[in-house]
Amino acid sequence: MNTCKICNFTCKYMAELGRHIDEKHPEIGKVEYYKKYISTDPKCGICLVCNQPLSSDGTRFKFTSGFRRKIHRECSKPTRENWILIFGKELGELKWNNYCKKQAISNTLKYKQEKYNWTSEQFDQYNKSRAVTLKNMIKKYGEVEGTIKFNEYCDKQKDAGCSLKWFIEKYGKTNGLIKYNELNKTKQNTLTNFINRHGEIDGKIKFEEYLDKHKNYYSKISVNFFIELNKLLKNPSTYFGDNEFGLWNNYLNTYSKYDYVNEKTKKIIEFNGEHFHPHEKHDINFKNPFNNITSEAAWEKDRLKEQCALDNGYKIYYIWENEILTDINKALNKCINFLEGNNEIC
Repeated sequence: MNTCKICNFTCKYMAELGRHIDEKHPEIGKVEYYKKYISTDPKCGICLVCNQPLSSDGTRFKFTSGFRRKIHRECSKPTRENWILIFGKELGELKWNNYCKKQAISNTLKYKQEKYNWTSEQFDQYNKSRAVTLKNMIKKYGEVEGTIKFNEYCDKQKDAGCSLKWFIEKYGKTNGLIKYNELNKTKQNTLTNFINRHGEIDGKIKFEEYLDKHKNYYSKISVNFFIELNKLLKNPSTYFGDNEFGLWNNYLNTYSKYDYVNEKTKKIIEFNGEHFHPHEKHDINFKNPFNNITSEAAWEKDRLKEQCALDNGYKIYYIWENEILTDINKALNKCINFLEGNNEIC
């Protein structure tokens, strides 16, 4: 709301305040009113988005655009953050929500057909012209600047809406982690998520197909070890063997499964078999019996799998197959200490 500093008249728009000054206070006029009451505001003349001086010195101020009085034209992109800065939280949120609803309707084929009599081919061509492609960016900004802007866009989109870093920068550390975890839960390949994506009938069918396609790969020695481990724990886990727990891994663009998971305490034990996990990154003697993956590639895959778990708030302990074969009781004690005691393993 805008309030007249002379008589406390309130109005919604600056143009209305301008008319009020003309009608009720002609002795001062709009320009003098601006200089006396508006330009003295510390925020006056400073763009609310970029904090740089606005071009107007007040002499051309006509109360016809309170929007541009507060923000540069080039900074006036319709974003939620910008509109909150310009209009305040309550009005800014309201305007942003109304804008989103309007855009959701106006960008549909049905709307374009009714308003402009477009064909589906014209609608497709329109969307292609708006797509952020190298060709479109060069056409809009020229070859040099267009290429720079396209590369900047690609770098930004790598993290947008999918990485923990992006969520923390956008929503803060606490809310960002919550929203990131919520997103990952929707990506998990569970029966509930399949039903949400495809409906009750198709969801169950697709989930069964997924299970047939993605068989769990684990050794009998690891399952037997985890069974013995559960016998010794106060709060045993059911997430191992055929019921392996997994997380969507944005680094590998796939679903990463973990050998033994306690979801409540957010602790994971990974069983590393000697044939599938190299002890060193550069191990010329490493050879996976099922594929030609190098030790470097296997090491990097394990690292990104670990990073995914850490991003989701889990702690991991690795137990090696030879540790179990050498001294199973010592291996069990280490895992118990990790799961129910200290995170540091001696």
